[in-house]
Amino acid sequence: MHQAPGEAVQKVCPRCSTLAYTGDRRCPWCGGSYRRRAWPGLLVVLILQTALVLGGVAAMFVVAAREADDKLDTEIERVERDLDQSFETVERTVRRELDRRLPAP
Repeated sequence: MHQAPGEAVQKVCPRCSTLAYTGDRRCPWCGGSYRRRAWPGLLVVLILQTALVLGGVAAMFVVAAREADDKLDTEIERVERDLDQSFETVERTVRRELDRRLPAP
């Protein structure tokens, strides 16, 4: 359906949802603008997306920190075991050498 030049256009007010045949830029009933504002919706979406991304990054950091802590604990335990074995070996060697060098009572 084509509109004749100068003919009023059917518009629905985004504020009060009233249908009007008008060429004006504002609703004749509530005075609201017929232009829909996209930026408030985009701002909400942007804030939600930012919160989700930051939450995901924080969760990744927490998981990475736990992994690093577990790996570090495992490595520390291995080093302590190796050190204990080395001390035991040195102690046995020193005892053998002392037993060999000292006269028996």
